[in-house]
Amino acid sequence: MHIEQGDIFGIIGLSGAGKSTLVRCINRLEEPTKGEVYIKGKNIMSLNPAELREMRKKIGMIFQHFNLLNSRTVAENIAYPMEIAKVPKEDREKRIDELLKLVELEEKRDSYPSQLSGGQKQRVGIARALANHPDVLLCDEATSALDPKTTQSILKLLKKINETLGLTIVIITHEMEVIKQICSKVAVMEAGEVVETGPVSKVFAHPTHPTTKSFVQNISHDIPEELLDRIDERRKLFRLSFEGIKTSQPILSKMIKKCGVDANILLGGIDHLQQTFIGSLIIELIGDKEEIKNAVAFLEENGVECEVISQ
Repeated sequence: MHIEQGDIFGIIGLSGAGKSTLVRCINRLEEPTKGEVYIKGKNIMSLNPAELREMRKKIGMIFQHFNLLNSRTVAENIAYPMEIAKVPKEDREKRIDELLKLVELEEKRDSYPSQLSGGQKQRVGIARALANHPDVLLCDEATSALDPKTTQSILKLLKKINETLGLTIVIITHEMEVIKQICSKVAVMEAGEVVETGPVSKVFAHPTHPTTKSFVQNISHDIPEELLDRIDERRKLFRLSFEGIKTSQPILSKMIKKCGVDANILLGGIDHLQQTFIGSLIIELIGDKEEIKNAVAFLEENGVECEVISQ
């Protein structure tokens, strides 16, 4: 797996897939039993304990449950990693001011974690992770304990940090919605292996592995059983996937006119992912066998991927 500098890279999988183990191998909180981990060209598996401690200053990490020190104020929590790194007090204070402004918590400087909401706690966790000017930020289920509205605000903050600081961000999640909103690339994990990887728009529009397909289908909704039950010789269900400019073209309308079939749109929609649009539709084609075959051929000729849901 290769993560380029400046990427927001998502790693997704079901519980137990190995996501957190993988991300903890990146900073050697877990020791890999085999393989190598390179950061900026350096194999961190070859580092001695002192070198590893120095390297970890350049890898920030935020967690699902915040892990703040309850006896310390917001400012003191942010200062903690700088104290360990022996950063002079004057420089610590300047950095705390910068980070509180970045995460929009200037008025909470002297508050304690017990006085903060979940979203505010995570913002403190992010500020603390950025204290020593890291090159990489690891986010282990950073939004899983937050409500949807707060999740949106944290994702926007991470996006802003990526754009303003050029920081490489690795996000571990089991939520495809998180990947969709913030990540440029994604790796899908299953049973300890990366089973699919690539740009988010490509993986969304053209999933190949069953695990990836299940994540994508959960977003575009499952098909009600009553729709499956009515399939016969003249009614077939298809999942259509398309992207880019094709989302704005009347391809279905042209298909109906050209091929003589009827089409019934059952589920689906269009998503805006990073710089492109992708569409996913569940449609019912009604006609004889040859008409349906010609309709599918027409769609595929026009760059629409067609997957038969029921024969």
